[in-house]
Amino acid sequence: MKIKLLLLVAVLYACGTKTVSEEETYDRITVTTYENKYDEKNRLSEVQWTRTSRMYEKDAETMEVTENKSTDYYTYTDNEKFTVERKSKTSGNIEMMRYAPQSEESLTLNAQGDTVDYSLRKYYDKRKRKPVYVRNINNDYVLLEDNDYEEKNEYDGGGNLRKSVQCYFDTGKKRTTYFFRGLSYEEAEKRIPRTDGDYDIVCNIEKISGDTLIGESIKNGIVSHIEKTIVEKNGKKEFRFDADMKLTGSFTELKSDGFDIHVDCIGSDFIDSTYYKNGKEVRCVYLSDTSKDIVLFKYDKQGNIVERVEKTKYFDTRNEEDLINEMLQVVKENEKKKENRKRLKIK
Repeated sequence: MKIKLLLLVAVLYACGTKTVSEEETYDRITVTTYENKYDEKNRLSEVQWTRTSRMYEKDAETMEVTENKSTDYYTYTDNEKFTVERKSKTSGNIEMMRYAPQSEESLTLNAQGDTVDYSLRKYYDKRKRKPVYVRNINNDYVLLEDNDYEEKNEYDGGGNLRKSVQCYFDTGKKRTTYFFRGLSYEEAEKRIPRTDGDYDIVCNIEKISGDTLIGESIKNGIVSHIEKTIVEKNGKKEFRFDADMKLTGSFTELKSDGFDIHVDCIGSDFIDSTYYKNGKEVRCVYLSDTSKDIVLFKYDKQGNIVERVEKTKYFDTRNEEDLINEMLQVVKENEKKKENRKRLKIK
């Protein structure tokens, strides 16, 4: 059933961008608008944003309206380094965010000046996908011991992760994970420093079978998960399996109707698809067994967001069969739309 679901997903998102009927009613609609102001160098200097959320009930008036307003102020050290300061009119919290080509830092203070949240991330390169150093402190959820931690990562010359050290401040626990590529667990274990007594070993072994790249991850001598990647002309597909070869998720990257589309499936219960144009998110669709969300984005000429609309529909019950039936219906609707467009062109 899960394989069938994934095949339907691939068909669904290849059919076009109108995956859900726009005429359908929703239970909640949240609209965030951004008023952007620029300095003499055409950089953002101030952003006033307003978020309005409305809850609806079938055949009834609006149930609830909530509104939140705030303003972001931008200060530049140079063209690549800047700080954004925000004060929430609802909570009174002040949030300061510092951005640099290879780092991000965030600090949240409450009205009394106490630190609510702090995070620092430094990255291996400017793409900011490989953290070198992470520090997180959160005073909102003191019951969770893993909220306050520090992580240090090391990479080899090719940008592959080779060592990760995590330390939790509340408990003092420290755990080191070593990563090896192309080595068996027995060979990798010989390369661990004898002084390091608390560690994990992860070995990644890759092989090619036809047009499929198969990656096997072995943690402490036991297979933890397997990934299969298929590269095609208009994108690629990745499938994730557990040690028993049970499908746990997939990721599809494709191009269709001028969009770059990313579809991420977690099991059969959650599907997340994002549509990009010119590197910007323009549409996101989330499907789960409890809700359906559509998020739409608009940008100004400088490429900064001016509007974000999120529409949510809740389900009382949701199962895999219902999800598949809905997808089949959407596929049929998209096929009809394509056929109608073809007829218009012929005329």
